[in-house]
Amino acid sequence: MSFFQEESDEYEDVSTVMVRNSHLDLMDQDILYHLALGSGSHDLRAMFGDVKFVCMGGTPKRMEQFAYRLMEEISYKIPTGTTLQDISRYSYRYSMYKVGPVLCISHGMGMPSVGILLHEIIKLMFHAKVVDPVFFRIGTSGGIGLEGGTVIISDEAVDGTLQPYLELQILGKTVKRNSVLDKKLQWELKSLAEPDDPYPTVIGKTVCTSDFYEGQGRMDGAFCDFTEEERLEYLEKLKFNGVRNIEMESLAFAALTHHAGIKAAVVCVTLLDRLKGDQIHYPKEVLDEWQQRPQKLVCRYIKKYLSKRGLILNNHCGSVNVKSPRRFKLVQQESEIQPTSIKMSAAEVVMEVPTSLKRLARLVVRGFYTIEDALIIDILVRNPCMKEDDMCELLKFERKMLRQRISILRSDKFLQTRLRMETGADSKAQKVNYYFINYKSFVNMVKYKLDCMRKKMETQERNATSRASFKCVQCFKTFTDLEADMLFDFQTNEFHCTFCGELVEEDTSVLPQQDSRVMLANFNEVVEPFYSILRELDGIRLAPELLEPEPTRILGLESATSQSSGGKQMNSMERWGPDKMRNLDSNNSKMEVTIGEDLQDNRPVIKERPIWLTESTVVENTSTRDSIEMETKDHTEGAPLEFTPDVDIMTVLLQHEKRADQTDGLGKRSGQDADSSDEDFSKTIKNEPSIGSGVEELTSEEEEDDEDVPLVSVAGRRVPITEVVNMTDAISQMTPSEKEHYIQVYQDYFSALGD
Repeated sequence: MSFFQEESDEYEDVSTVMVRNSHLDLMDQDILYHLALGSGSHDLRAMFGDVKFVCMGGTPKRMEQFAYRLMEEISYKIPTGTTLQDISRYSYRYSMYKVGPVLCISHGMGMPSVGILLHEIIKLMFHAKVVDPVFFRIGTSGGIGLEGGTVIISDEAVDGTLQPYLELQILGKTVKRNSVLDKKLQWELKSLAEPDDPYPTVIGKTVCTSDFYEGQGRMDGAFCDFTEEERLEYLEKLKFNGVRNIEMESLAFAALTHHAGIKAAVVCVTLLDRLKGDQIHYPKEVLDEWQQRPQKLVCRYIKKYLSKRGLILNNHCGSVNVKSPRRFKLVQQESEIQPTSIKMSAAEVVMEVPTSLKRLARLVVRGFYTIEDALIIDILVRNPCMKEDDMCELLKFERKMLRQRISILRSDKFLQTRLRMETGADSKAQKVNYYFINYKSFVNMVKYKLDCMRKKMETQERNATSRASFKCVQCFKTFTDLEADMLFDFQTNEFHCTFCGELVEEDTSVLPQQDSRVMLANFNEVVEPFYSILRELDGIRLAPELLEPEPTRILGLESATSQSSGGKQMNSMERWGPDKMRNLDSNNSKMEVTIGEDLQDNRPVIKERPIWLTESTVVENTSTRDSIEMETKDHTEGAPLEFTPDVDIMTVLLQHEKRADQTDGLGKRSGQDADSSDEDFSKTIKNEPSIGSGVEELTSEEEEDDEDVPLVSVAGRRVPITEVVNMTDAISQMTPSEKEHYIQVYQDYFSALGD
């Protein structure tokens, strides 16, 4: 028997809800005190006999928003001149709204609050003779190993010790009631999660606690008697046992609905990952959007259920009072004249991407993205599915830059990726990324982004009216624009503080830089083309092959790609390795290319390298040194060599040069090793006159330096400043004036040495 099996046309006169209390039959009337209803004062069967779903949430405002959302989803129309009202508004405890066969009720916070509500709602279902109702709890929770925004369908509700039952203290005794949720309902909800949803939907266990702070292992409460290590150990234990979130109502909700024989499910969204912290740092707009995610899933379930039974039309034209769903379908199929909206049924799909949809993609990317992103989208509009290599070849983008831009477009749900295995040029299997535009998710993304921008501007406009734009100059008390009439003094035509009576001035620091109303008007004017295109696309359904197209083969591009890949392969084969580079002499390698004899004069002149650069200057022995001296003396006509401006630097360097063709007196090459002793080498250096002349020059330079040393006074004596530094008691012998002069000279002298 399938889930969406048609119900019997006969109306049941007995409720299937089990109320395990025989004392209710003996009562004149049953007063549902916290709902402001009674079995004697209200016709509960007429008011709630058609109820099929009961949806519960935490706050009254959230359930009111859910009721209005549900009205749009199931196309429910209330009578003209009436509004959606809170049925339990006179109880001042809970809020209850009825939208067709759906009750939307706020249950407050914690198991005691939800327990009180469930007692009275179960009795309400019993008195109204409701058949097979389905209960949902829609709320928020803290995730265990899941990021914020994740939708979790509870598989089982357990307490803080992972026990799947609710303990109640009744007449001094502990009573345990099993907390059981409907397994089939869980997977039916999971199957309604769409692949295009920008968030995951998972099934897992839910821990229910009776406290928000210490009971959930929070360290930000007024009391905390455990450490961070103990907290993480407990949360890791929960994750290991399949727990996905923590909240405060699911255990009582599951136990009481199971005890009454009611099919129920718990759908929550996570606001943070408790393994990463306890505080919620997301903006209010983000949290509001997250709270709508479990509502969307429950709305899909209710909508599908009612559609299968003919209680709403597929084209969203409004609710229809259908007596027999089977006869209604036959009449609808046999009707020859159908409205235009009915002709565009779900079976008719578009086999080609509409021009308006392509125009929308180009308009969005050019208005909100960079020029590189616009080029990528434009080429994918022309070629629905392309691989990364072809995009690089056509766009002439670097691969790294292309992947960066594609990553941004993918994160915005603009592009999607398909990974395929292909055979490369080297006959090896390789992974290839193909990119395409999923127009369905793209349209949803555009609607979501535009709605977020509009909500943000509306929030700024609301905040602008309540900002503290006036401030007292004396007590610094602030006032809003709405309080300006209380500050104005008609006698002095000035604003005066109501607290201290001093002058109140306008606080220019909090004034908005731009009028929010003008900004919102400009925004509506700018995005009007987007909305007009979206209205044209409303109701259009694309074929599956358009949503996930096959790869596009571009003529003329495959041959170029294969040639480039073949060239790369040849280059890799001809590439030299390290062994070949090791034997390469860069100093002796030459390359000459001559094209025609007329170009010889234009060739660059290659300078001859000096001998001291191409050969070693290490002196091996004394005989070699003597031969070098004889040769250098012949060039300089026997004059001693000193490095002066008139002497060529080449001649000086040749004194220490080793000639490859030098021989000793026997006509043989020197047989002594280059590793001769340091003693023989030092003797050779002492016999050279050029070295001695250099020492004399250094000595004369040192004497000249000594003459430049400034003198200072020490107890009336003139002493060089360098000697004062070495004297231990020189400073103590100086007079104050001598010491001051010494400090000044010392700083000038040593700063000059540093320069």
